[in-house]
Amino acid sequence: RVHGDASLQKRRFSNRMADPRAEVFANWGPAYREVADSSSEFDHVLESALVEIHLSCKGLLNTDSTSKTDPLAILTETRYRRALKKQDRLLGMTEQVQNQLNPEFAKGFFTRVRKFDMDGHLLKVGVFDVDKANSSSVDLGVHDLVGGAAVSMADLLRAPGMRVELRLQANFDPRTTVDGASGRVAGAANPSVVDRGSVVIQAQLVNETASHGVASWTMSASDLDKCDSGIGAKSDPFVIIRREASPDSRAFFAVYRSPVVLKSLSPVWGTISMPLCALCANDLDRMLSIEVYDWDDDGSTDFIGSAIVNVRGLLGQTDMALPLINQSKLNAAAAAKKKYENSGVLTLSRFSVRAVPGGAIPELPPPAPLGRIDLRAVESWSEADLARFLTVDKHMPEALGARIMDQGVDGPVLLSLSDAEVANDLVQAVHAQLTIGQRKKLQQIFAQLRQR
Repeated sequence: RVHGDASLQKRRFSNRMADPRAEVFANWGPAYREVADSSSEFDHVLESALVEIHLSCKGLLNTDSTSKTDPLAILTETRYRRALKKQDRLLGMTEQVQNQLNPEFAKGFFTRVRKFDMDGHLLKVGVFDVDKANSSSVDLGVHDLVGGAAVSMADLLRAPGMRVELRLQANFDPRTTVDGASGRVAGAANPSVVDRGSVVIQAQLVNETASHGVASWTMSASDLDKCDSGIGAKSDPFVIIRREASPDSRAFFAVYRSPVVLKSLSPVWGTISMPLCALCANDLDRMLSIEVYDWDDDGSTDFIGSAIVNVRGLLGQTDMALPLINQSKLNAAAAAKKKYENSGVLTLSRFSVRAVPGGAIPELPPPAPLGRIDLRAVESWSEADLARFLTVDKHMPEALGARIMDQGVDGPVLLSLSDAEVANDLVQAVHAQLTIGQRKKLQQIFAQLRQR
């Protein structure tokens, strides 16, 4: 019996060699060190961290002849599935930004990193020019590709500040490898042009020691500065909310962009709802910069003013009126010895946070493990998992599954064996249930599972 043979004894996780990628987790703090040090046993054991990803671009290729590129980006990921067969999953797409060669996308993406496959966890970005009205979301195939790029999760989390900048390539299109993709897709715009700009990928680790929740509020403004010229001109205001990258970092990045309200000095943006981790990284004291801009149809914007708040200060407030300050106007007024009060007032009403136990938010991936055997590390499989994989997925005889259970062969045992032990001991231990052809097939399956 395998479990009685000293050469085939189970070698538990604590006795295995340290993961060579462990240095990536070294500075995550106590909550994330637990992730790095934990085994890959599933059910009730935290084995992964939730990662938030934001995208921006620099110097995009201008693909429009009469205006500028109207960029939209998608993010996909390649993960190990079904005996290490790679398959891409669409994490989502950003909002469209009109007439902009240096877009900062506010839409964030969430995924989970698993220690065992960080090098095989590949993020792919595609940037597109949206030309056809009302088709910016579901019909990605019609849009011209500006360029694409890819980075492994390991390289992203190793990078300084967990931030990388990648050159966009004309011959890299993530649309073609997404699971379930079908049909033709538009090619790259101006494929002979080499310099297509770059994409910046910024990762943040979500603190899941704090409770997940959903924040909701209504937002409006009044008495905004007039930015447009002409008789009866007003402004076309919109809001960008930026989150402090880390406490006391003084660096902010966009996490929300409102619709534009045309020709108004007293805009109403209505009710907004966001996962708390997307708004403030589950940190109620993280500073938020709420900035109001005037939109112009050529892609340029005029800064109206901003206010700094945090979620803790908003909780319990029925209406909070925040003066919008334009620092340039404030400095000019001081230099001229004139009075400056504000550039308008932003009002946040009925701000509340609804706690969601377990992070069961539609926008977030489920906690690891991901609930299906083929999405887990092989090293976490039980005897029953391995038996089911061989008999159901690989159509091997049911008697083989029973033999695997009887011999006590699980994922850790399989990975602990040498190639010789697999060929001479393991396969021989179950060979009575198999034909010669099936034995060869089984060795091939075991070899695939053991590739890491």
